[in-house]
Amino acid sequence: MKKRDKLHAHWSEKENDLICWHPLGQQTQCDASYFFSEILDKDKCMELKRRGYDLSTLKFEISPSKGNTRFWSQQKFYFESDRSAWAVPLKELLEEAKRDGKKEITVYEADPYDLPKWKFYCEIYCEIEEASECNNRSCPKFTGNKRFCGHGLKHIYKPGKKVTFKIE
Repeated sequence: MKKRDKLHAHWSEKENDLICWHPLGQQTQCDASYFFSEILDKDKCMELKRRGYDLSTLKFEISPSKGNTRFWSQQKFYFESDRSAWAVPLKELLEEAKRDGKKEITVYEADPYDLPKWKFYCEIYCEIEEASECNNRSCPKFTGNKRFCGHGLKHIYKPGKKVTFKIE
């Protein structure tokens, strides 16, 4: 499992503090908040320092349980058509088709695709860009230490095999 699909925390030299990352999914940001408020709060950090531990060496990582669809890494995504911009979980497409009274739907499997390092997908302009074309300095998500801003994604989906599902 890739690191981006796990809840993990480590020391950041830049922030001079502990930082926590959460996997994509439903309410997973709450998991990161829970980690800092309940498991490793400020008092526990101070106690660890008092006991002689170096927090800058802290590394924590935990993976989602297999098959838990709360996490995006555990879900299969589909496109409504081969020209759709966004892949969504099958459950959402089936619910929409049921509301519309459809008997079946034809969709495209979303195949993961890692872009080459000189390209990225811009969430603002909804297109794949060359890293050199990113107007990162004027972007509010630019942090100053990356080749492109926080709107740039390296991992995207592309339409794959066409499949049909019956609506029950």
